[in-house]
Amino acid sequence: MSFKKILLILICFIFCNSAFALEKKTTLVDLFRFGNKPIPSPFLMLPKIFDNGIIIDFTSYNVPDLRQVLHGNIKSTPVKITGHLTFPPDDGTSFDKVPVLVILHDSGGPDELLDNWMKWFRDIQRPLLENGIGVFYIDSFSGRGVKYTYKEKYTHEDLYKVSMVSQGIDAIMAYTFLKDHPRVDANKIGITGTSRGGTIPFIIADKKFTKHFLKDDDNGFAALLSMSPASECRIAGLFENPEMTKNSKMLVVRGELDETGSCQEYVEKIKANGGDVEIDIKEGWYHNFVGNGSTIVDYKYNFNNCPPYYIKDDGEINEEIMDLFAKFRAWRTKADYYDDLYTKPIKTFDKMIKVFRKSDCAVKIGVHFGGKHGKEFTPQFLDFFIKNLL
Repeated sequence: MSFKKILLILICFIFCNSAFALEKKTTLVDLFRFGNKPIPSPFLMLPKIFDNGIIIDFTSYNVPDLRQVLHGNIKSTPVKITGHLTFPPDDGTSFDKVPVLVILHDSGGPDELLDNWMKWFRDIQRPLLENGIGVFYIDSFSGRGVKYTYKEKYTHEDLYKVSMVSQGIDAIMAYTFLKDHPRVDANKIGITGTSRGGTIPFIIADKKFTKHFLKDDDNGFAALLSMSPASECRIAGLFENPEMTKNSKMLVVRGELDETGSCQEYVEKIKANGGDVEIDIKEGWYHNFVGNGSTIVDYKYNFNNCPPYYIKDDGEINEEIMDLFAKFRAWRTKADYYDDLYTKPIKTFDKMIKVFRKSDCAVKIGVHFGGKHGKEFTPQFLDFFIKNLL
């Protein structure tokens, strides 16, 4: 046997065994970092686009679900998040602290906030600043090497590269950064977003979540405005028994004709537990109603007929969803499910979607987006934050 053949066999042996060893020792850290090198944030262009503000980087974490938060498994996978922060103009002599509004992007990613489709989210900065409210746009995707998680040709892999809970942690880490900033009124921090970004407020307004990040776990964001919360509200693994932070006021605004589903059931749960939340259903409006253009149609999954997927007070998933998993032989026990979720999260999510489709509870339907209602909605939007942040 030639020396080259011996060398090739030896290299193959070392490589294969190393790969096998890596696979066997894979951790949650490896899974979320693998193939997800950070990419430059589109928000780096915002200082030039707005001619104001500064770029801020802060640390957040990757966590697959709220169960991990409840068990305190939060900070093993840090990630750098990029944001653009602008304070209201002053003459440099004022020492008054100011409120700040955090703005989240949706599944289309931070690029959407820079294009014409989501122009409203850029246009709203000026009236906020003129009313004395600072604005903090945060990019949850670029630091994780993701551009978007929901497009026409999206993959489930992309959808799970940034979990809803991870984006919620980004929001609460932005809150802690602002709370300690010398120019920010720590009691007057708000947040808003649409679609996926509109679902995040349900996570971050819950005391069971905030107590793992804030010293005063009864308080949190002063004002939360959820726009067009997505269908994931039903299957996002939210808390079964929500307990809203006591200083918070929440407004949920959705279109009457929004085919993605409704978080109204969850709003009623929050209300029943004493949360200060209202829902406003707009007649004739569709999903992402501030989209700058005529209504367009895309085909998305609706999960309204699926069993809800919640995290119970004891940190376990609810029985209804586990029964569905067992019925279709995806996972027979909760332990089996958790083992896959924390070692193979992307494959687990893909498998979950397949279960929903097999059970016929997930239906692919035509969803209408947009409608150019931004101008009509702006007065209500500003009024809500002026009343609750000033």
